[in-house]
Amino acid sequence: MKFIRYPQFCDLNKPSAVTIGNFDGIHLGHQYLIRQIVKRAKKDGLQSIVVTMSPLASQYFAGKDNVKIITPFKQKFKLFKDLKANVGCFLNFNDKLAHLEAEEFIQDVLIDGLNAQYILIGDDFRFGKKRKGDFQLLKSYCEDKNIVVDNISSVKVVGQRVSSSLVREKLKQSDFVSVKEFLGRDYSIIGKVSKGQQLGRELGYPTINIKLTNQSPPVEGIFCVSVKFDNGSLHYGAASLGYRPTVNGTGKILEVHLLDFDKQVYGEIVEVLFHHKLRNEVKFGSLEELKQNIDEDVRQTRLFFQKQISKF
Repeated sequence: MKFIRYPQFCDLNKPSAVTIGNFDGIHLGHQYLIRQIVKRAKKDGLQSIVVTMSPLASQYFAGKDNVKIITPFKQKFKLFKDLKANVGCFLNFNDKLAHLEAEEFIQDVLIDGLNAQYILIGDDFRFGKKRKGDFQLLKSYCEDKNIVVDNISSVKVVGQRVSSSLVREKLKQSDFVSVKEFLGRDYSIIGKVSKGQQLGRELGYPTINIKLTNQSPPVEGIFCVSVKFDNGSLHYGAASLGYRPTVNGTGKILEVHLLDFDKQVYGEIVEVLFHHKLRNEVKFGSLEELKQNIDEDVRQTRLFFQKQISKF
C-alpha cells in the first residue's frame, strides 16, 4: 500500500476510485465503504484511494485536546492496508483547507490531485468551507466531467446507526462489548514499550509502559486487557490509563502489568486490547494503600479472564 500526504502527491497518473471521510475508529460502516471502493476499483481497472484528514476537522476547530480520537494516524493507516486499499491519502487539515470552497476541494483535491474517475462517500459526509459540500453538490459538479459519484447509507447494528460519535460515547461508558460490535474488533491502543520509573516493580507489580505519542484516548481508568506482541503472542494483564494521581503524575500514560510474565520488551511495538473496566483512577493516601488496591485489581483481572476462558 502506498502512503501520500496532500498536497505532496506522488505520481497519480493512473485514474482512481476515491472514498473520503474522517474514518475515526474505522467502524463497520467505514469498513463497508472501503471494501466497496476497493471492489469497484478492481472492477473498473482503477486504483483505490482512501482519503482522510489529519488532524480531524473537529480537532482543528475545537483543539486537539478537546477531541478524543478513537484511531490515531498510524493505526488508521494500518487498518486501511488491512482492507486492501491501494493508496492511503492524508490531508493536512489546516487554515487553507478549512477555507477551501466545496467546489475548489472537488477540483483541486479529488479531480486534479487524485485523478478521480469514481467517487463514493457516506450519506452524512460534508466537506468544504462551512461544510457546504454534500453528495448532491459533488454529484452535480462531477456530472459533466464523466465522473461517477455514489453514496452509501449508514450501517446499522442492533438497530443503531453506527457512527464514530456513538463509538466514542460507548468508550466513555466503558461499554467494550458494544464497542466490539460496532468496530468488528476490540478497541485497542498501539504503541512502543518504553522504560518507566520502575515504581510498579518496587510495589511488586512490574509494568510495561506504552508511549501515547500524539494520542488522546477516549478512556481512562483501570482495565482488564490483553496485549498482543509482534510475534503473535497474547498475554493478559491489568492496565492503568491515566495520570497516576497518587504519585503526582503529569502526562497521560498507559501501564500494563502482565500476568505471569517476566521478560524485557523495551522498544517493542505492542497492541493493548481493552475488555473490561475495573474502576476509575483514584488518588490514594499512601503507596501502601495503592499497593493494596493493585493487589485487588490483579485478583479481579485473573477472575475476569478465568471466566472468559471458561466460556469457550
